Amino acid sequence: SGANFEKAELDGARFDGATCDGANFHVASLNDSSFRGANLKKAMLKQAKLNGANLEGADLTEADLSGAIAERSCWIHAKLDHAMLK
Repeated sequence: SGANFEKAELDGARFDGATCDGANFHVASLNDSSFRGANLKKAMLKQAKLNGANLEGADLTEADLSGAIAERSCWIHAKLDHAMLK
């Protein structure tokens, strides 16, 4: 999709099943949001706030999660192949 959500305030948003490949969530606030089964391939989630987020079954292949804060988040069955996690 390549959508730009940089610095967006999206706490509690629902992206379940959404196609967000290549989307930019750099420094976005996504606390308590849901990405169940979403396509987040190559998404930029650098320094995003993902506290309490549900990423169950999401595809984060090659996504950039460096510096992201994700306390109490659900990552069950999330695909993180070649994702940047530092």
